[in-house]
Amino acid sequence: AYNGDLYAVSSYIPSAKTPIRKFIAHGRQRLPEVVTMVLMYTMLGPSADRKTIAFAESGLSNGPWGIIDVPTGQVVHHDLYEQGLDGFNYEIATDAVGATFVLPDYAGAYVFDDAYQHVATIGVPAEGQPVGAAFHPTQLRAYFPWATSSEIRVYDTTSWQQIGTYDAGYVFDHPGNTSFQPGRTRIS
Repeated sequence: AYNGDLYAVSSYIPSAKTPIRKFIAHGRQRLPEVVTMVLMYTMLGPSADRKTIAFAESGLSNGPWGIIDVPTGQVVHHDLYEQGLDGFNYEIATDAVGATFVLPDYAGAYVFDDAYQHVATIGVPAEGQPVGAAFHPTQLRAYFPWATSSEIRVYDTTSWQQIGTYDAGYVFDHPGNTSFQPGRTRIS
């Protein structure tokens, strides 16, 4: 997070739920704080300004996801059934300021705005669609590794139209309904 705190999620078998924990960066040593409970295999995706930590829970077809607003500590939970969408999340990406979110899953990559409204879908169910996503930290672009190809497709984030392609030199497999597969993407 922007203040140096660390957010982490783990797996605990046989439990289906596990905590997102916050480790305090400054002050006296203390135990980590439980922020919220999530499903195992939850992926975290911070915004470039590190004020928003988005999370995508894997393992349920209703695509649960949410955000942690770091300055206030507020946690917001959603599931895609709320918008009439469903699918197993692969991961989550957040734009630079935590105002746009992309959740790639088996049916495509769903784009949500800062009011958590579905504004676009990238890809086609069970065919060509993203297996991961990342936002450029300063430009209005998003990058999507594309299933069954070696392409990383570049999209303009105002029109959600493709504007470019990179060859990754590696064919991204179609992950089906599982997360943590090749194609997870981060910008450095």
